[in-house]
Amino acid sequence: MKMQANNIKSITMPKVKFTKNYKSFHFLPFNRDIMPGHVEKMGSSVLYFNSIIRPVVTCKTDCIDGQMKRYIMDAQHLFTTLSSQGMEIPYIEIPVKDEIDLVNKIARMNSSSKNWHLMDYVTAFKTLIGDYRQLFKWRNQYNIEPLMVARICAGGERGSQSKSIKDGSFRIINSKAEKMCNAFSQIFMAVGSSDRGIKHSFLQVFMDRYETYDHEKTIQSINKNITIVRAMSDSSEAYKYIATTIFK
Repeated sequence: MKMQANNIKSITMPKVKFTKNYKSFHFLPFNRDIMPGHVEKMGSSVLYFNSIIRPVVTCKTDCIDGQMKRYIMDAQHLFTTLSSQGMEIPYIEIPVKDEIDLVNKIARMNSSSKNWHLMDYVTAFKTLIGDYRQLFKWRNQYNIEPLMVARICAGGERGSQSKSIKDGSFRIINSKAEKMCNAFSQIFMAVGSSDRGIKHSFLQVFMDRYETYDHEKTIQSINKNITIVRAMSDSSEAYKYIATTIFK
């Protein structure tokens, strides 16, 4: 997708600064872990080029712990390499408005090398927003897809839970969310290796019938009809079958 020149008023390059004050830099709690192998490769690259071809990207914000600090947004391996060798850190500083802006800018930086998955956003936002901590906890505790947990947390509301997770607007509005995650995790395990779309059909029926269905009978019905369930691939037809045969 090409950028339209007339939509861009101006593009500026932040000034590159240099410092050996390593203590003035802080690692973000949700950024990817430092990998020693990557640090070693970075050091070899610096020696090979006999120069540093990109700066460390930083920002100053108080949205992490309430104190204004300089955080490394990108190139934390380069920072680790240079600081371990007692070298100057070349860095630029870009503005961030709040924690939402911070996470989304980091995600965009990483998209050029390795796209963020949905759980990367959950992991990032959980350090900042309580609803994401619950989403992270329930996803791991009940071992169902993050989108499924998000759908339950939204009270069955149909929409783009993926978008809300990524843009920082995800919120838990269903007071029965944890209890429902527990119940659906048992259904999810009973369905087993069925098609992913079929699992989402099970979730839809579960959400529609939650107040009236018999949980134990439903699990028994899944086990009884598991061969048919695993053979299904058409989500629209699957919903009808699950609603009439499984969730009697």
